[in-house]
Amino acid sequence: MVKAAPSRWNVANLVTIGRIALVPFFAAALLVDGGDSVLWRLIATAAFVFAALTDKVDGYLARRHDLVTSLGALLDPIADKLLIGTALVILSAFGELPWWVT
Repeated sequence: MVKAAPSRWNVANLVTIGRIALVPFFAAALLVDGGDSVLWRLIATAAFVFAALTDKVDGYLARRHDLVTSLGALLDPIADKLLIGTALVILSAFGELPWWVT
């Protein structure tokens, strides 16, 4: 008997899509008051940490429950680059990180 391929819209891929959707919120939080709001910096940090942790979660779910798909393999590194790239660009634009790092 041939096992059916997992759906593209499985829980692991939905976690990855959620991480991508979190990037604009992270960026907006980091940009509040030109980046000078301590509260919004903390919120942005929490969003970043949450998104980073969900990277582990989606990988675990995909492997543990045999939900690995080509869509997930495509979206996961995109989500990683969007999150890290957004953080690097904004922090460099604020002058808090040298552009050569970005």
